[in-house]
Amino acid sequence: MGNSRTKGEAADFIMEEHNGSAESSLLSPGRHVAIKCGWLRKQGGFVKTWHTRWFVLKGEQLYYFKDEDEAKPLGTIFLPGNRVIEHPSSDENPGKFLFEVIPGLGS
Repeated sequence: MGNSRTKGEAADFIMEEHNGSAESSLLSPGRHVAIKCGWLRKQGGFVKTWHTRWFVLKGEQLYYFKDEDEAKPLGTIFLPGNRVIEHPSSDENPGKFLFEVIPGLGS
């Protein structure tokens, strides 16, 4: 099912306002109905470059895809036990919401 976040590996994201179909009612992967879907910019784990990815939040898992038409996720971020840190938008990037998923002790 693609890459999974491992212990001690943080994930950084920038959410940008998106005009158009930022949400949909995706029913795959898994058996849960999507809570939220949309485009985010994700920072890579090894090479710290930013990539735009389609994200689907289902249950306690955040799946990411190359685009919204893909059936197989590039990776999954398991959210239970993790902490989310919000970073305020800056003057250089007004209107953007930056957050980071920090692995918890049980991750």
